[in-house]
Amino acid sequence: MFAKDIMKINQLGLMHCLSIVLLQEVQRYNNLLTEITTSLSNLNDAVLGKINMSKELNAMYTDLNFNRVPANWAIVSFPSLKPLASWMMDLQDRLQFMRQWALKGHPACFWLAGFFFPHGFITGVLQTFARKHSRPIDLLQFEFEVLASMDSSTINRGPADGVYIYGLLIENAKWNQEDKCLQEPEPGEMYSQVPVIHFIPKYKPPT
Repeated sequence: MFAKDIMKINQLGLMHCLSIVLLQEVQRYNNLLTEITTSLSNLNDAVLGKINMSKELNAMYTDLNFNRVPANWAIVSFPSLKPLASWMMDLQDRLQFMRQWALKGHPACFWLAGFFFPHGFITGVLQTFARKHSRPIDLLQFEFEVLASMDSSTINRGPADGVYIYGLLIENAKWNQEDKCLQEPEPGEMYSQVPVIHFIPKYKPPT
């Protein structure tokens, strides 16, 4: 069951753009979970001798033994280079984010890396702004403001326009909060977390 604001229809008979994004993401995750549960059930039956071990099930069995994401899962999965154990933890985190969004309504901050199709979410943000301010979406661009907070849980309310994004990482650099710029990372530090970022849609009229 979805929260009321997720399924709310406006006076024009349209659903919130980000609600449509959520429904699309839920469908993609449901397809992945269906493939996982169905194939694991078939593999179990094949190991027990109830059904024949097909070429696909044999390849899946090998991948599982070597801590690899099975190819039949990867086809319907989100892009990832992680081994199976880390991939499963990532999947659980993604499902939890989507579940909380669906049950509690639009979050104050969005985990951009948790989307199957981040570009679709970004387009949904622009569509929301375009409807609200009656602007053509093809003349919208993003401006960005890096906030002081590293912890998205401290933000209880989303912005009037745009979205707050958390969970992004920088490779071979780190964010200097005092000078508002990138700087050299600490010795041995390959990745560093970026503070919450405000993605701000702006109308850029043609010149």
